[in-house]
Amino acid sequence: MAGQLDARRTSITASKNCSSATYASIPLWYWAIPDPGTECGVTHLGPLNVDMLRDAGVASAIGLATIPLILLLARWCAATHAELGVRMLGPSAYALPRDEAAKRV
Repeated sequence: MAGQLDARRTSITASKNCSSATYASIPLWYWAIPDPGTECGVTHLGPLNVDMLRDAGVASAIGLATIPLILLLARWCAATHAELGVRMLGPSAYALPRDEAAKRV
């Protein structure tokens, strides 16, 4: 269960990183989409349809504004991942101390 939750957090972080980079760079390539009004994709942002440089600038500002939030999310995801690794690979509550284990052998 914990592994599945961590995998979800990692995939959310990765997708948000890509979204921020996409929105930040949209002024460079928005013009290459042939008909952004009918296409379902990154140039159709709900109420904002990126088909002019002004709209691309707004999308770029949104992308740049979300980068610090995404970095915080990535840091939280890495800390959760490390904690899960320590729990899985660390000593068990049922493990015998080293001296008792050596006496049994």
